[in-house]
Amino acid sequence: MAYVEKHLQTLMIGLLCPYESYYIHSEYEARRGYPDIFLERLPNVPLEFDVVLELKYVKKSEQNKMQEKIIDAEKQLDSYLRSARFARPDVKGFYVVFLGGEVHQWREWGKY
Repeated sequence: MAYVEKHLQTLMIGLLCPYESYYIHSEYEARRGYPDIFLERLPNVPLEFDVVLELKYVKKSEQNKMQEKIIDAEKQLDSYLRSARFARPDVKGFYVVFLGGEVHQWREWGKY
């Protein structure tokens, strides 16, 4: 199967659905941008933070573009986490970069 970023986003949302701890938002608006997935804690669930996820996809045949995609993910997350909607200590940002259908790199991004 030939993946594109939207397929991987749909798969990730499907994998997250059974966990009844977060509202799952797709393409949630933030500072004129749209994080791929925003996990917002449900009321009365004892979790410490909300999560912003940015997904990137690189075809195996275009592996030389990997660093460019990582930098793009970091810039996007940085912008989202500085927005009024997400600039809180209880929000964490992560990016996941896929190479073909496999996770190549994932990392927390932002203030530590």
